[in-house]
Amino acid sequence: PNLEDESMPPPERIFGCSYGLYPNPNIFILYCAAIAEESGYEVQVEDMPLAGIKAGRFVERIEEFGNAIYCFNTVNLSKNTDIIALGKIRSLCQNVPVIFFGPAPTISPDEFLVDDNCYVIRGEPEVTFEKLLSSFSSKESSGEITGLSFKKEGKILHNDSRPPLKDIDSLPFPARHLVDRDKFYSPKLPRKPYTIMVTSRGCAFKCVYCVPNSHSFAREIDFKRKGFHKPPVGIRSPQNIIDEFVQLNREGYKSVAIIDDQFVWGKKRTLDICNKLIELNLDIEWGCLARADNIDEEIVSAMAKAKCRCIDIGVESFSQEILDWVKKDVLVD
Repeated sequence: PNLEDESMPPPERIFGCSYGLYPNPNIFILYCAAIAEESGYEVQVEDMPLAGIKAGRFVERIEEFGNAIYCFNTVNLSKNTDIIALGKIRSLCQNVPVIFFGPAPTISPDEFLVDDNCYVIRGEPEVTFEKLLSSFSSKESSGEITGLSFKKEGKILHNDSRPPLKDIDSLPFPARHLVDRDKFYSPKLPRKPYTIMVTSRGCAFKCVYCVPNSHSFAREIDFKRKGFHKPPVGIRSPQNIIDEFVQLNREGYKSVAIIDDQFVWGKKRTLDICNKLIELNLDIEWGCLARADNIDEEIVSAMAKAKCRCIDIGVESFSQEILDWVKKDVLVD
């Protein structure tokens, strides 16, 4: 819930730049949840706004959870709410670990590190999260975990940044079984159950106006601390993507929104994904985002046959002057 101002709606945390029009499962929390389960933890994922839990009930929920490890995916719009939530947790549970990741703590980790049991995972969270959980159970030092900021004996420490994850295929699929899938929907993909998927991380282009999804944004922010412009795009293999589609089909999902900042990374990769989906003929419709100059008739035809029902294209303007000014790097034609 919006603990900063209950009269305001809670911020949406997938893209992190609005208050949301329709609910999506928080795929970035669900990746970490899957890692926690693989590490032997009992995991519970709470979407309190979706469950209708108001600010006044938040403390009661913390009392019900008790001595847990708390993890927040914090975007800029939710920063104040999540810091207030930390204070409420601390009023009941003094020594439990509280972990933050996402763009807001990546930008300003010090604001979240109020004591020695608070941790900020900067950039991509998954590998750092797994190693941090391991340090809790083994009592190992967190001082060598790259990508981590923490407080020790009153002093804030920032470990070196973690390089972008190269083998995204190595991650478990998101723990979608931990959320009530019947509550999520998209007007563009009306068949239910509905979910979202991420098949790549980041964007290679230089548009000056764009904020990527919250995961890509945190990844980009921490990478830029090294003085670079943007991290390389992280791309899952076609077979790994197909394996997730097959799992979703087996679990009864009927529609999937691919929320990559840009889905079409190379013609061969895109056609490999589409041709396999055509061959399997799964009962799943899907949609994605793509640049206008990355698609052509062959790609669109293959995507349609693979049951892609919508492509969000960032047109922005039909004025070449404006496109040039925002560094869209695309021609009106």
